[in-house]
Amino acid sequence: MNPNKFRNQYIAKYTFLIFIITLGLNKVVCAQLSFVLEENTPSNVLAVQDLFSVDTKSTLMSDGTNAYKKGDYEAALTAFKKVTEMNPDYYDAWIGIGNSLFSLSRFNDAIEAFDATN
Repeated sequence: MNPNKFRNQYIAKYTFLIFIITLGLNKVVCAQLSFVLEENTPSNVLAVQDLFSVDTKSTLMSDGTNAYKKGDYEAALTAFKKVTEMNPDYYDAWIGIGNSLFSLSRFNDAIEAFDATN
């Protein structure tokens, strides 16, 4: 019995499953996108932007958190501010801004950032 035969079967099965899942997700995104684009209203334009900026927000939040943990508070502040430019109501980004400002001894600015979470 060849053990590589079984390994190759599992690789083929998992590759196929990943393909199916990816295809399904792409269909969902395309369906949402076509629905949103039926009417060219400002809210639909924002919906399309949100559809594609989710990864960007999470990436920026991750970048900000990593920079903060390394002690690079300016880089963290920049990343968190970019998130709030995309979504002014993003609570965690405002907390990150407040913490970064506090660590930079900019206490009054930190208080304003923390107040923005209310």
